[in-house]
Amino acid sequence: MKKLIRSILLLLLFSFTFYHAQVPRFVKYNVADSGTSLYLPGEPKWETSVSEDKSTIYTTEVNFNNVTYGALVVKLFNPADNIEPVLENYLQYLNMNFFQLTKTTDIGKGHTMEKYPDVKGILEYGENAEGESYTIKCWGNKSYLSVLYIRSKEEVNYNFQEMYFNGFRFP
Repeated sequence: MKKLIRSILLLLLFSFTFYHAQVPRFVKYNVADSGTSLYLPGEPKWETSVSEDKSTIYTTEVNFNNVTYGALVVKLFNPADNIEPVLENYLQYLNMNFFQLTKTTDIGKGHTMEKYPDVKGILEYGENAEGESYTIKCWGNKSYLSVLYIRSKEEVNYNFQEMYFNGFRFP
């Protein structure tokens, strides 16, 4: 009888935990009027600005279950023939001035997108003074670049990260 009660309690506990676990549902959203899109676990509110070099910048953050999914998308005013150094410069600037990372890994280069052979990508991991972990992936071609990041104090499911980072779409 004790085994039966223990089994029922374990089943109820498992069912309760599984039922209340929040799993993000990634939906494709347009990045304002940029012509690009990405998959997010909630509806974004886009802010638009113009940089000193006249590039248009779109930014958003979506919070889901104590995880922040952020994006910075740039429509370049002056096309870049070699996008990888541009991605690195944007990332270094954001690390110091926006993310304020106190620890970072070396930048992982050579990432590609199957559907976009002209796109290059870089990846970096970091942490800020508050102990929040960052995973940052940047994509770019001659006309656009994106800086996608996930910020959280807890470990984020690898599949959710992959869905987010590989869900950016160029025009």
